[in-house]
Amino acid sequence: MSPSGVGHRCPCRVAPERGSNNQTKPKQKEPNEMKLNTDRIDISQTAEQAAAITTAVNTLEAALGAMEGATPKERRELVKLGPKSREFAELALTVARDNPALLPAGLDLPGLERDAALYIQLQPTRVRIEGLLTRVSDTGMFAGSDWMYGALTIYRSLRAHGEGSGLDTVIQDLARRFRKLPTAPTPPVVTPPPGV
Repeated sequence: MSPSGVGHRCPCRVAPERGSNNQTKPKQKEPNEMKLNTDRIDISQTAEQAAAITTAVNTLEAALGAMEGATPKERRELVKLGPKSREFAELALTVARDNPALLPAGLDLPGLERDAALYIQLQPTRVRIEGLLTRVSDTGMFAGSDWMYGALTIYRSLRAHGEGSGLDTVIQDLARRFRKLPTAPTPPVVTPPPGV
């Protein structure tokens, strides 16, 4: 309380509680607020180059025909061998080679040796393929971004200068991209009667 008996009100803004519906949602940018830049990438691919890539991918798919895919459940539940675990796995395998009499009868040591050899052989291939896939994905992302920015430039120009040109329906179709979807109503909280 202040000396006059009136409490001071804190000038600080109180942060909304977590989960509150009063939190401000980020506003989607309108086209005229976006930076228009269509120069991120400029690559042309000839039909011959596209055919060569397809042939190379076909050859790679045939060479990797023995590779297997995991199910989503297996991806979640399988024990993973990462960089930190590899030293442990290598040491355990070395000890097993030197002391086969100490191993349980159900352990397939030759099969374990094959698993280790395959894992080691695949690592350089995996790194190279992942690198190529990243470059393909990024190049597609750049091309798509340039395309989208160009489309936004066209849309903004049509909104500014297209009135009376007979393109009103097209402009409305383009405007649907920026139309906000209605927010689903929050279901009411039902309080069970006493004793339930």
